[in-house]
Amino acid sequence: MIANTHQNNTITPANDLGDACDDTGNDGIADLNDNCPSIPNRNQRDSNGDGDVCDHDTDTDGDGRNDAEDACPTISDTNCQAVHSIANLTMMIGDDPNGYFRLADDMMMNTSWASIASFTGTLDGDNYTISNLSAPLFGQIGRAATVTRIGIIGNVLARGNQGTIAHVYAMGNHSCSTTSCTIGGLFGENYGSITNSYAISNSRCDGENCFSGGLVGFNSGAITKSYAIGNSVCNATSCVSGGLVGQSVPFLGTIADAYAAGNSTCSGRDCTSGGLVGQNSNTVTNSYALGKSMCSGASCRLGGLVGQNLGTITASYRVQNNGTDGGTGDSNRILAQLQCPTYPGERCLGERTYAGWDNRTWHFGDNSTLPILISSPACPRFLPACRH
Repeated sequence: MIANTHQNNTITPANDLGDACDDTGNDGIADLNDNCPSIPNRNQRDSNGDGDVCDHDTDTDGDGRNDAEDACPTISDTNCQAVHSIANLTMMIGDDPNGYFRLADDMMMNTSWASIASFTGTLDGDNYTISNLSAPLFGQIGRAATVTRIGIIGNVLARGNQGTIAHVYAMGNHSCSTTSCTIGGLFGENYGSITNSYAISNSRCDGENCFSGGLVGFNSGAITKSYAIGNSVCNATSCVSGGLVGQSVPFLGTIADAYAAGNSTCSGRDCTSGGLVGQNSNTVTNSYALGKSMCSGASCRLGGLVGQNLGTITASYRVQNNGTDGGTGDSNRILAQLQCPTYPGERCLGERTYAGWDNRTWHFGDNSTLPILISSPACPRFLPACRH
């Protein structure tokens, strides 16, 4: 229902709808709120105030094509291709694996999906989603690839990543059961760069020597300004589970400005569980773990922030009594002490917390909220998990 106190109906000839309900472009946005009411324009992309699809005489990116005919009106790349369906994407990548692609709409698979084996180009999701995939969108994302501004609903973006990932999210439940398998909410393995991204998922591995993480199972890349909400579980001998990352190892292997808001659990002989990272042998900086870390089985290792730490942890925190210490720098705070600070380093409830954190990266809110990342894609408020 839309407020319409004046009951105006100025369409000629008059229709059965008041002006407040008219949707000439049939794009789900009432004309009164639509920046280009005569043409379908659901994403309301707008470079100059009148809706890009209405720009018949404007060339924002200077590539020689008017915005209305340009698949990528803000990016100067004459090879940019608009993608209107998932089948369209598969065909385009097959023809041009190093190409530049931009989604033009949300997409849903209604049939079985076979992952695109590898991707080495650029994919700009333009804040659209791909949903109902029965397998990851990609098998592997190559070193030269870039994927940005896309949501994957019901699966992971790829099994492995070596490229550059920014402003991406994934939602769904994932599992693996083979020896040494890796599973995460966004990727099984990361050797590239992930920033401003998140996963809302439950991950589980049941194979010996497997790795499970809320965002990434195995990390040898850089993860910054990212988070995971959901539970990570491993249930096998020598398995590793972490709320954000199962195992993070040298090379890049860095984690900074990140958090995990789910539980991590391992069961099995010699298993390891950490609230943020199961096993860390590189660096963790300016991060926190909110959920519980639990383990059962002979010789299991447990940490509220990191289960087993062979690296460096700086200015990072876990909620007290949610697990044992996991190494130098794993600072305990009761929940109220983590919620209390309203700026970096504020002394609050007897502790100086978040010293060295950047208020251009984190929003500290009032004295009853946890810090949240400023520039990651918005966590959908309709999900209870996003209301922490």
